[in-house]
Parts: sequence; C-alpha cells; structure tokens
Amino acid sequence: MFDPSQTLEVLIDKSILGSSALLNNTTTVTSQKIPGAVITYFIKVTVKNDTATALNISDIIPTDMTYVANSLRKQSALNSTITTPTYVAPTLSATEQPTPAAYFDFNPLTDDNADADGAATVPNTGKVDSIKVEFGDLEQGEYAILLDAIINN
Repeated sequence: MFDPSQTLEVLIDKSILGSSALLNNTTTVTSQKIPGAVITYFIKVTVKNDTATALNISDIIPTDMTYVANSLRKQSALNSTITTPTYVAPTLSATEQPTPAAYFDFNPLTDDNADADGAATVPNTGKVDSIKVEFGDLEQGEYAILLDAIINN
C-alpha cells in the first residue's frame, strides 16, 4: 500500500519579494512593472520525508529581464523552516549596476562556475539566460535562493 509519509517530496515555490526603481534619482519601492526596476525573487525549496540526492535548482531568466550580477544568495534550514524575508531594496544608481541587498541568514554566492560555492550562471559571460544553485544531498528541511533581475525597457 502506498504511504505518502514515506515518499520523498521536493516542493519548489517561487515568488517576488519586491521591486525597486530609481525615479527622479530617488529609490522607489513599487509593485509595478516599471522598466529599469529591480525585482528580487525568492525561491523556497522544501524537502520532506527523505533525503534528496544531488539536488540542483535552476531558474530561467525571462527574456525581458536582465540578471543582476552576483545577486545569488542561499539559505539552508536543516530540519527547520525558512521564513519569507522582508524585502530589502538593493542600492540603485543611475549609472552603475544595482548592488544586491544583504539578507540575514542568506549567504552570498558568486557567478563563477569554477568555484566551490555551487552557484553558476549560464552562460557565464554576457547576457545570463539562467542560474543554477547546487545544494547537493539535502536532508528534510527548507532551503532558499534569492536573486535579482532588472526589467528591460
């Protein structure tokens, strides 16, 4: 007989934490799709009932958006839960790329495919089409990724 409590479940939920745009040289937090706005995505992964083996999470960057370099961050809560963080606006500039905000309990990752932090962008140079975060073997618990992208004009 099938027992769902003994079956590995991996649940993935992606949501938008918030967005910020630079209007008249003032940072504005908004929920509107404004060209140039920076969107912060929150991807939560829940592992239930068993250990997930070699878990990698990938996400495609929409064609009308541009990934913000080095904005990947991750958090792990082994045998625990992750609370959706409160949105923190990135540092915006009219002339430079946004600086991703720091979030408590989230570790920053690099975009360098060759290092050991498990994060990668595809391709690794030029316009990024997708991101990948390697979590490895995950016991029951919750895990999360944050990333930023800019809405193109």
